[in-house]
Amino acid sequence: MTADATQTEQHLALEAWVRTRIEALRPKLLDLTRKNPLISTKLSPRSNSYIRVVDELPDVLSFELSNQQSMRLIPLPPLDTDPKDELRPDFRVALAEARRTDEVYLEAIKGIDSKSIDAQDEILRLERELKDRLRVKLGLPPRQTGADISLAQHAKLHGISPSYDLPSPDEENQDGRHRDDAIQTLLLADDLERKMTGISTKCRTWLQETGINVLHAAFGFLEWQDDLSRGSAFAPLVLMPVEVTKKKTMSGPEFWVKGLGESGEANLVLAEMLRTQYAIELPAFSQGSIEDYLAEVDALRPPNLKWKVRRQVAFGVFPSARMAMYHDLDTSKTAFHSKEIVKRLLGGSESSVDSPFADEYDV
Repeated sequence: MTADATQTEQHLALEAWVRTRIEALRPKLLDLTRKNPLISTKLSPRSNSYIRVVDELPDVLSFELSNQQSMRLIPLPPLDTDPKDELRPDFRVALAEARRTDEVYLEAIKGIDSKSIDAQDEILRLERELKDRLRVKLGLPPRQTGADISLAQHAKLHGISPSYDLPSPDEENQDGRHRDDAIQTLLLADDLERKMTGISTKCRTWLQETGINVLHAAFGFLEWQDDLSRGSAFAPLVLMPVEVTKKKTMSGPEFWVKGLGESGEANLVLAEMLRTQYAIELPAFSQGSIEDYLAEVDALRPPNLKWKVRRQVAFGVFPSARMAMYHDLDTSKTAFHSKEIVKRLLGGSESSVDSPFADEYDV
């Protein structure tokens, strides 16, 4: 073998070793513990890092956002809004009868001064009280008020499914709610504003300090638990970067979400954790149907873990600064491992002239 051939072989061997070394170092960039929200997301009601979605279709949201369609996060109807079940024909008939026969209502109406500027408001109050008494008489659930409110019950009264586990495609509502530009939440307007303000502030701080956008839409969550864990963890499965715009209107602030022109991608941190700790290969997301991907992940069902895929969607802070570095160091996409300076840093150098360390000086 010639000297040139031997040198070439050594060069290739060193390059291969450097490449292997880089690939071994890459996982160390990722926090694979439950402290990382990409491994275990704390979706508690008190958290100001996440907004959860109800009564929407994951595939529709994914398609619209990946095509940079602006969508508005909407709150529940105000507590003083009449429930939808009061629009039913049987309730309207019973209400008309009660206006003629309810003694409490008739007596109170007589006492209203028609010339008073508050007369109309007083009539509306008496009407509301009459409707509430009628709800009890008809066996309907009580209307929610600020005194003792159940947001789930309030949502049901207005025809909104309150479950965080979203409807399947064959349960699409015929009123068009699943195809519009609105994203339903299970929050009243004040709570939605408070949470979105908190999320926006955190994301702005991350962007200023790291230059990286950490606001994502998370599609699907893996609920998992091993035998050593006290409780199950929720990990997002597909993440899509988004941005939020706050608009001021006469009726209050509005929050609009828009994709950044990027398709969603699988949670690489979760995939690495499952691969290294449990020898489970999480499938890659092919940027197609969210529903198909969730079904593919659900079908894995490894015997060494409790495993359930939840069809849920949330918007929030998913820090991914090191994920960007993890991507950048992928030797299958870039050939930086073949650069001389990288080989010297990781492989050393026989020449003192080529030392990667700078000279020392007395200062």
